[in-house]
Amino acid sequence: MNNIDLENNLIIPDIADRMQDYVPVQLDIDETKIKAAAYIAQTVDLLRVITQANLDRVKNPQNSEDDALKEAIIPALCFFTHSRCLKMFNGTLTDSGYIVSEDAERAVKIAKEDADESYSVAEVFLTKVLDILDGESETDVNIDRSVMTPKIRVFGGAECKGSN
Repeated sequence: MNNIDLENNLIIPDIADRMQDYVPVQLDIDETKIKAAAYIAQTVDLLRVITQANLDRVKNPQNSEDDALKEAIIPALCFFTHSRCLKMFNGTLTDSGYIVSEDAERAVKIAKEDADESYSVAEVFLTKVLDILDGESETDVNIDRSVMTPKIRVFGGAECKGSN
């Protein structure tokens, strides 16, 4: 991301640093790719659920409720961004067309599985955000929870994943 206006529009300008608290990200990764993925994550993944009014509150907090909402959104944003990074940057567009290195071709399936897992975790964190929004008395917008489709299913109060 080289456009300063887009970068200023991010919820967290230092997203690469914050992501290290939640997901495995190398310290020397190209931050422009992470910022581009974060912009897509907040514009597509978050906006479709929390509405533009709430996204604006998070970008420019005005009171303690807005600050609490922003802190609740950060884990979801980090996991959505991680998912977008894994899905979006497996190849490079060049004069010759779309190039995927031989090593990357083998890893694309694994990256997609990891991306889906990160996306599911993000939606679990997003339910906490929706609970905060539902509890606010001044929120006029009804949030449609049906747009969320978590792939993690809870049985007996705990997360269960198959392992072989």
